[in-house]
Amino acid sequence: MALGAESTYLQTCFQESFLRIGMREVHVEGADVHTVWRIWQLIYLYHYSTDLCPWTMIPETLSGPYLHLQVYLLASCWGLSDELQHKALRSYTDALDRHS
Repeated sequence: MALGAESTYLQTCFQESFLRIGMREVHVEGADVHTVWRIWQLIYLYHYSTDLCPWTMIPETLSGPYLHLQVYLLASCWGLSDELQHKALRSYTDALDRHS
């Protein structure tokens, strides 16, 4: 399971939900749906786009460097690998450079 392997936070959530209800699931709270979508891309593709999540009609409220900062902060909070956190941080610093 790629998500659990890349994130200590998600691994814990999956284990707890499996013990509790017999299924592996995560209920994400406190994070923008588009940021979570980008984290999934980062985990599975090792990069992410600034495209909107295709499964929601919720409008994007983030833009520019702030969008990339949110991805980095969530990657850090969820304990993604150093490599993935570095990729997210690099996207943020590159966005800052472009907007300077």
